[in-house]
Amino acid sequence: MSVSAGKKNSRMTKLAVGLFILIFSTFVFLFLLSQGLFTITIGSIG
Repeated sequence: MSVSAGKKNSRMTKLAVGLFILIFSTFVFLFLLSQGLFTITIGSIG
């Protein structure tokens, strides 16, 4: 029983890590995108 619980727990951990990576990469992508748009806007105005 403890073995199956361990397997389930590791799967949940992998899921949590994957979700964290997905959210983090999305945040970084949006940050870089906003930075790029900001630079383009400043460049077109200036």
